Amino acid sequence: MTTAGRDDSGPPSSDLVDAARASVLLGVLSAEELDEVVQAGRGVRARRGRHVLHAGEPTVAVVLRGVAAVRRHTANGSEVVAELLGPGGVCGLTAALGHPDVTADVTALDDVEALLVPGRRFRHLVVTRPPIAHACLSAVTAQLADAHRETARFAASSTAARVELRLLELADRWGVDEGAAVRIGLSLTQEELASWARSSRESTARTLQTLRRAGIIATGRRELTILDLPTLRARRQRDTADPTIRELLRISRSTPARNGGPADAHRARDGRTSRDLSSTGPGV
Repeated sequence: MTTAGRDDSGPPSSDLVDAARASVLLGVLSAEELDEVVQAGRGVRARRGRHVLHAGEPTVAVVLRGVAAVRRHTANGSEVVAELLGPGGVCGLTAALGHPDVTADVTALDDVEALLVPGRRFRHLVVTRPPIAHACLSAVTAQLADAHRETARFAASSTAARVELRLLELADRWGVDEGAAVRIGLSLTQEELASWARSSRESTARTLQTLRRAGIIATGRRELTILDLPTLRARRQRDTADPTIRELLRISRSTPARNGGPADAHRARDGRTSRDLSSTGPGV
């Protein structure tokens, strides 16, 4: 069945599930418990720009392949990119566990395959299978720790600093080495980058222009390459100079980050081709 560009494809393949076992939700489960979770849900495929999950669906989504953006609606009706989910990334736990007002749109940034488990079925597993309940608790606390890290990191950061921090995160998670340079191997428009960095598109464009002029990045149609990653990192070292921020970061790092996020592997490479980061048109 196809729903608004989303293909419901039945249970996901075992190799995709195995690839997502790094997830804090799936990784601690036995083979039997993992199979129960998979059988309670369904696999879906979504093309770039299509929905993996709609706001209002109390459903747990686990990304198995590709990258998805979690988009939340603010009180004034605007939409923000809250986070990016790679393989193993989880969304929807809070809504599925009894808070249906806390939902989000999850859209594909490239071709995505995911496991969707309806909230009612997921709650049944949590109540009846203690190891699944423990895995769920671990996932929720990891997400809270990520939120604290984000607050501490962004609290004293300027708009330019937030954009640069997001560029570093893109390099760490989806960068593709090309000699001394790092090409961002992910489809992300300028508007999406700005939203993710809690910035306006205009401010984001100015920051990118400054970095281009300094020779730190290069942009072309539908691509962005970081030419001088050490310098970009050095520019952001001062974000931890404030002792309060430094202590908050120290405390937050003592809690494991969620899998499918930037702490999975420093500068993990997946070889995808960059398509939508550009200085012209819809991209950066």
